[in-house]
Amino acid sequence: MRSPARIVLPSALLLVLAALPSPRSLAAQSPDSTRIVWDTWGVPHVYAPTDSAMGYAFGWAQAEEHGDAILRLYGLARGRGAEYWGNQYAASDRLVRALGLPALGAAQVDSLPPHLQIYVAAFAAGIDAYARTHPDAISDSLAVVLPVTPGDVLAHEDRIQFTFVALTGSGTPVVDFAGLPARKAGGAAPGSNTWAIGPARSADGHAMLLQNPHLPWNVDFMHFTEAQLTSPAGELYGATLIGLPEIAIGFNADLGWSHTVNTIDALDTYRLRLAPGGYRWEGGVQRFETRPDTLRIKQTDGTVRREPITLRRSVQGPVLAMGDSTALAVRTPALSGGLALREWWDMGRAHDLASFQAALREMGLPMFNVSYADRDGHILYFFAGRVPRRSHGDFAYWQEDLPGDSAADMWHGILSFDSLPRLVDPPSGFIQNSNSPPWFATLPQALQPGEYPAYLAPVSLNVREEEALSLLEADSSISYQELIRMHYANHAHLTDLVLPDLLRAARGSGDSLAERAAGVLSRWNRAVDADSRGAVLFDAWIRRALRQGKAATFFAHPWRPDAPLSTPSGLARPAAAVATLDSAARKVESRYGSLDVSWGAVHRLGDRAGSGAVGSPLGVFHVLWWVPTKGKKTMYPEGGDSWVAVIDFAPDGPHARALLTYGNSTRPGSPHDRDQLSLEAEQRLRPLWLTRAQVRAHAEKVEVPGAGGG
Repeated sequence: MRSPARIVLPSALLLVLAALPSPRSLAAQSPDSTRIVWDTWGVPHVYAPTDSAMGYAFGWAQAEEHGDAILRLYGLARGRGAEYWGNQYAASDRLVRALGLPALGAAQVDSLPPHLQIYVAAFAAGIDAYARTHPDAISDSLAVVLPVTPGDVLAHEDRIQFTFVALTGSGTPVVDFAGLPARKAGGAAPGSNTWAIGPARSADGHAMLLQNPHLPWNVDFMHFTEAQLTSPAGELYGATLIGLPEIAIGFNADLGWSHTVNTIDALDTYRLRLAPGGYRWEGGVQRFETRPDTLRIKQTDGTVRREPITLRRSVQGPVLAMGDSTALAVRTPALSGGLALREWWDMGRAHDLASFQAALREMGLPMFNVSYADRDGHILYFFAGRVPRRSHGDFAYWQEDLPGDSAADMWHGILSFDSLPRLVDPPSGFIQNSNSPPWFATLPQALQPGEYPAYLAPVSLNVREEEALSLLEADSSISYQELIRMHYANHAHLTDLVLPDLLRAARGSGDSLAERAAGVLSRWNRAVDADSRGAVLFDAWIRRALRQGKAATFFAHPWRPDAPLSTPSGLARPAAAVATLDSAARKVESRYGSLDVSWGAVHRLGDRAGSGAVGSPLGVFHVLWWVPTKGKKTMYPEGGDSWVAVIDFAPDGPHARALLTYGNSTRPGSPHDRDQLSLEAEQRLRPLWLTRAQVRAHAEKVEVPGAGGG
């Protein structure tokens, strides 16, 4: 651990710190002065007399439970990871510098309204103050990042935004989940579920909201933290990614919102043909804009090697890769950290539908579907994002790498708020999204693809969303408790589409092993509950089947928009499916000693049996991403359900239950690291403590930020 050291703060932060109460005055103030009350799940409830004091306390609280992780993220957002921690971050530094994130973050701070400039500076000052007051809580190797600046905060936010849009809208993968340069194509993609239930479809006549993002559990870059923030401007409860100063998915006394990753193309990759002196452009040769830079790379002996680099820009945007004959440039309107911060801030301080939509009109969010519910009974769906305004092409066209030698594929500007899909209070009484395009946000279908640009989104539906729509269609009067149970729905929708064909083909095949396997599958409850027997076998079969051929050639009948919940269906090649079932059965029986091993015997949450599955290809609404446990026959979760909350907007105020599956701390040795896994195993959400009386009754400690004590 490092010893206490003198930290020299930038003048802007010194001004903010000077404006905040001193530790001594904080401790001496009335009960209305700034406090962090930590509840027994490790959730900070911040009570502050001003927004700036609230930002300072929120920064302090995040540093307390995620200090090392945040400092590493900020160091990478500076493009100095290799300088601080070695060559493994050199590629990340090149990417961050090519995008210009450090300078962009600083410029975005200056463009914020004054009250948000002060808030972000206070948030950064709170992180620094915690590190200065508790030096032993920060690892030696990470203290080098201190002091944190407001520019670091927004550069980190821009890096997150670039990563999300690159994962969803780029032909050539340029980053992975950690925001680092991609090592290979393919892999998992970020996802989520969200529902808003209107009064006409709820049992008690209240609007309700399900918040349920699915992100990796072991990647700090995508890790949620939970908090309640209270100042004279109001109370806000929810979750955000660590290192961000604002609640990204939340609710207040009057309304709430959630996000899912949408099918947006807000980043395009261009292949440039190199030529002597530059690259081919409009029949001639265009010079790159260039700027020299120097990477500092820490060596294993502690010395620092300097590596001169050249940063290049084409007419399309920053150049991220140079080859012998081609280069890769990217173009995106999504680096909008300051704008997104402002929009999230205004969303959290809205108190009715009109003011919430006014916040959405700011168009700061780079992407994400927005679902919304409020105490007045309104629900809303909005396909948010900074979508480039294009002159031609469909969604598939813009998903590919584009030729970079002409202006034919150059775009300028973004689509307006009124040009994007939006629903308010549909007659169905519900809106939903599970990462599919916007066209089936409700049923009967209320959004028509032909009314929007062809490049906005494809016309398709994933199998998980088919299950979501089936669940909602089947229940015309949903209670609060039912909504919680529906979140944990483990039925595999794919079985409705293909299992009858598989059973028919296997039973008449003459393959004794396949016939035994069919017997197991016929008795299976078609779910991935912990005690489901047959799920492991079916999962092994479908994964093998899809590895052997594309999904488009697997089904006998393709997906059709006029039969959205019952297609794709059937088996195009029944005999091949039976052969694959035989192969999968051999593998399952050899590995587990039984064809009907239970799902929970294989899929483990610590020492507990788990349920849920990756949403695709099984079509399960309750999502966990399972990976093999090294050296064992079991699987453990590496992602999926992260923040889960169900909110009932009752007349007397919101009632809410939630779960932050992996716990609210990444601090080594914290009792709140993975302390909520048992609830996930039991399919339970915990009650949220919203009032001061509830928080006091469940307080673990009370802390005065800046005073160094609890």
